[in-house]
Amino acid sequence: MPGQGYSRLRAVIRGTARPFTGVLEPPGDKSISHRALIFASICSGVSKLSRLSLGRDVEATYNVLSKLGVDISRDSVDRTMVTVQGDGPWGYKEPSDILEVDNSGTLLRLMTGVLSGVDGHFVLTGDSSIVKRPMLRVVAPLRDLGARIDGRQDGALAPISIRGSRLKGGQLDTKVPSAQVKSALLLAGLFADGTTQVRERVRTRSHTEEFLAYLGIDHRSENSDKGREVTVRGLEYAPKPFELSIPADPSQAAFFIGGALIMAESEVTFKHLYLGEGRDAYLSVLRRMGANIDESRHVDDVFSSGDLKVRYSKLVATEIYDGEVPALIDEVPLLATVACFADGETVFHGIEELRTKESDRVVTTTEMLRRFGARVESDDSSLTVYGDSNFVPRPCSIRSHGDHRIAMCAAIMATRVDGDTEIEDFDCVETSYSNFLDDLTHLWSGETFLA
Repeated sequence: MPGQGYSRLRAVIRGTARPFTGVLEPPGDKSISHRALIFASICSGVSKLSRLSLGRDVEATYNVLSKLGVDISRDSVDRTMVTVQGDGPWGYKEPSDILEVDNSGTLLRLMTGVLSGVDGHFVLTGDSSIVKRPMLRVVAPLRDLGARIDGRQDGALAPISIRGSRLKGGQLDTKVPSAQVKSALLLAGLFADGTTQVRERVRTRSHTEEFLAYLGIDHRSENSDKGREVTVRGLEYAPKPFELSIPADPSQAAFFIGGALIMAESEVTFKHLYLGEGRDAYLSVLRRMGANIDESRHVDDVFSSGDLKVRYSKLVATEIYDGEVPALIDEVPLLATVACFADGETVFHGIEELRTKESDRVVTTTEMLRRFGARVESDDSSLTVYGDSNFVPRPCSIRSHGDHRIAMCAAIMATRVDGDTEIEDFDCVETSYSNFLDDLTHLWSGETFLA
């Protein structure tokens, strides 16, 4: 598992000048999959989910809910199809064991919010990466609602111990721009008396609000120049169950979009991607760098989604400012990788939050790109890539540091190498994208293997 002593499983990418071509529908969106399972568990009745992410993060959500007494099962043939027999928001049972979130910061924070208002004693922990992730950003405002939460360093770090209590709604401000924090507080508000208002200065991805609207849960969401205010009322009855097909993950597509943009003669069509607010920001950055990306959108009952056609492009550098980063936080390593092939200096500002991910992604992104021979500089709050459209990466060995996004970025960069690239601890990609190498081989037709 990532962060628990790196494995010996290595990926070898044998560089070749072959373009990226074809059609791809990436796995179901990971962030939406987490929330779909959680919301289905607080409904009363049978919810049916399809195209659920098979990544290890979402598997951890599945397992945690099972330990909480939720009747949940997978289809025996198609494991992306899941049935959840919800017993309402008051149906969780006190578990006899610790709840393991594995490597999922989303699960740790969202379930801290949910369980703070549920009767019982709950302990949440995870791998050696998770126990370093900052938690006071969630714990402190939950305590303002009356939550009884403890943990290492007075609740700053996991393991997190929760004694469910009667919560009382209130007004909360998020201290950092984080959809995980906002969602944890909104979910806690569903178990609180009265109304809970969550205010964020920088608008973040709105998956939780989309589910609130879809399920008809009493809430209000207002956008302004000062950010967003979302208000929820504590549940008085269980929401109705639902059926949902989860759109494809744009953050997973980003790796192959990057590959197509930097490899001559490439053209790839991506199907059914989620393109809602807070998840398509990296596409805007790529377009202003000169990326040739055609888009067709459609809107269903829940999500904005669509298809993209991406072609090889001559790219130029750009500047990414503080206010943009929260909406593309997961794609910064990939954007930095692509920037190596864009003429000029690409500068990322306000990237401090990358230091609190599966790895310190400022450090690991910088290290990874330098190993390939790119010119990169970083400090506490910025990252600068000195790009060149004629850049040719050199063969090397890369440490993933147990971080799935660093591993996948390295694999994309390796397709431009004249020679072999070895990526250590490559099975960390199971966290989010179990079929990554298969899809890479499908689109790129190069040689990849595990050793």
